[in-house]
Amino acid sequence: MNEIRDVVSGAQTEAADLLAARQHSLDASRHVSFLVGIVGMPFGMLASLIVVALSTGRLVNRIRRTEELARMLEEGMPLGDASTSDDELGRLERVLVRSGGRVVELQSELRRMATADPLTRLINRRGFLPTAEHQLEVAKRNHQPLALMFLDLDGLKQVNDTLGHSAGDGMLAEAAFLMRDTFRASDLIARMGGDEFCVLFAAESEAAATAAVDRLQTSVDATNRQEWRPFTLAFSAGVAMFDPEQPLTLDQLMALADQRMYEAKRAKAATTSLDEAPVG
Repeated sequence: MNEIRDVVSGAQTEAADLLAARQHSLDASRHVSFLVGIVGMPFGMLASLIVVALSTGRLVNRIRRTEELARMLEEGMPLGDASTSDDELGRLERVLVRSGGRVVELQSELRRMATADPLTRLINRRGFLPTAEHQLEVAKRNHQPLALMFLDLDGLKQVNDTLGHSAGDGMLAEAAFLMRDTFRASDLIARMGGDEFCVLFAAESEAAATAAVDRLQTSVDATNRQEWRPFTLAFSAGVAMFDPEQPLTLDQLMALADQRMYEAKRAKAATTSLDEAPVG
């Protein structure tokens, strides 16, 4: 019996020791967990706040980018490349960029239409004036002489009155074609309105400018020799030179060329009257 009691007592002692050891281990784990919770929680919260701040910062920057794109779209400015993100803001940004590109294209087309003459496919007065002003400034800086030619299409009213406005339109279109064919692509050719045209081109001297008038007249003469023409083309031209050392304004150049064009027209009319006067 004593042996049994000793065995039972030893087992109880071992069980008590094992239970105490496990309780001590559990208490240590709870202590560690408590310390981790106390110390780690602020770091965890700080890390979470940093992640939230970074995400919020990126979101704010993207919202600002979207607002900037909307402003640029409103002002008709090119928007550049769109975001590749597949979220709501990324899709919105791509829509804005596509819309902006279309707006820029439409504005460019409207400007072209506003400065182009649809009948002759030349620029009109609105397109000519600012472009000519710029070319005069460049010529002044580069010490490059220019010539401004003012042209009047003779007989347009008579063609309109006798053959109809469709024939008059054909006369204007043919005159514009001959001017484009005679002058260089870099020369500025415009229909100023009605039967008046203007050409701004590089010319070293008045002789060179006169030679340009002669080349145009040669083209006109060759065209008029074609058979079955319903009308005869004729120009009156006046030329004013732009001297970069003593520059005139565009208005002064145009007024001078216009004056010389009317002098040429009056001289042509006087010659025609003499030719038609009865002899004897």
